[in-house]
Parts: sequence; C-alpha cells; structure tokens
Amino acid sequence: MKALISNIQRFSLHDGPGIRTTIFFMGCPLRCPWCCNPENLTAEIKHYVDEFGNQKTWGEYYSAEQLKEIILKDKDFYLSDGGVTYSGGECLLQLKNLIPLLKDLKSAGISQCVETSLNVNNEDLATVAPYIDLFYVDLKIATLKEFKEKLNGDLQLVLKNLDYLKPNNAKIIFRIPIVSQMNYTKQNLMAIKDLIKKYCPKDVEVFSVHNLGAYKYQYLKMEYKDFKPSSEHRIALIKEFLKK
Repeated sequence: MKALISNIQRFSLHDGPGIRTTIFFMGCPLRCPWCCNPENLTAEIKHYVDEFGNQKTWGEYYSAEQLKEIILKDKDFYLSDGGVTYSGGECLLQLKNLIPLLKDLKSAGISQCVETSLNVNNEDLATVAPYIDLFYVDLKIATLKEFKEKLNGDLQLVLKNLDYLKPNNAKIIFRIPIVSQMNYTKQNLMAIKDLIKKYCPKDVEVFSVHNLGAYKYQYLKMEYKDFKPSSEHRIALIKEFLKK
C-alpha cells in the first residue's frame, strides 16, 4: 500500500512540538475558500508550469518503508518532543494505508502527530488513533449550516470523532484559523467556545490565515478568492474572548 504525498518538509518547527518531519498528504473532503494548499485538494498527481516556464509536478507515491527511511534520517534531531507530523490535505484519508509505518515508529518511540479536520469516517480515525500521540484539530466553523455551506463538510462527523477521542484521553489541540469574511462572527465564536468547554483540549491556537499560497492557484489554473488577513489586534481580542 502506498500514499500520495505532495511534499515532505524536514526540520519543521511549526507543526507540533520540537523539530519535526511534516508529510503533506493529497486529498481533502473540505473546500475551504482560503485554502493555502490547493494542490492537496484532490488525490491525484498534478502537472504545472512555473513562472519560469519549467514543467513541474505535485505528487508522488510513497510506501510505508520509504517514508520510514526518510523520517528516521532525522531521529537524532527529534530528541524528547519532536517527531513526525502528518498533514495535508486530510491525512486521515490515506494514513490508514500506512499502518506498518505507524506501528514501527510507535515501537521506535517516535512521536506522531496528525493535523486534521476530523471530517472523515470514524473508522478512518479509529484505525490510526492508537498510534497517534497528538491531534491538531482544525476547528474553522462550528455551526452545522455554515460548515456545510462554506466548507462543503459535515460537522456531525467532526463531533462524532471528537466524542470518540475524548474518552480515550487523546491529546488534542484546537487550531482556529480566522478569516474575517468567512468565520469571524459572534455566532461562530460562541459555538467554538462551547466546543472548547465540552472537549477541554490540551491547548488552543488562534491565528490569522495568510494568503501566501495564492501563486499555487495560478499554477493550477484554479479560481482564487482573495481575502484580507486579520490584524494582530483582532486575533488578540478573539483569544481574550475564548479565555473567558
């Protein structure tokens, strides 16, 4: 079994604790208008021409053994808190194909983290959960109607998976990206606050979404919806609101 990967980033410092290897899986059930990794929306190899006229490709298939070899190259740098982070796209759609990798890294004492929307079937989550040490859960919109209309997702799946993780004492961090035109509303922030109170995550991260991935839309000939990043002042106000 192999997984379709768009990028493997070594020595990452912003995808979990410590120094990490971040693996970006292709394929995602959501369609967030602000997505900065549009190359990962569908699980297919993509060919494009860059601004210099060079033919390039996003996507390559890797086996569990190939990924294990890459990850273990930097084992000495992970120390006590570093490791590997599976991201995307939605990594849980393909991670179930790499159980031998997850088992081997668990046995080797390598920390494994996933960044996920949890908008997947519970079976996909349950298959890999025993091997995962930390779940970064992207909590963008917390109301049923808006989750469907704006993200093309199913919030009920997310809640079902959170209900699965909580009694299993999983370590969860909520990541809340703020996009002024899309999810910065009192209704959404109140709903997010309620989920924080219910699921008691280990931590909560609030940040402004950037638009540094705009050039990718041009390469892929996809429509890009521009937006204005939220100010530091607005982010600070949201953090204070959620703390209360």
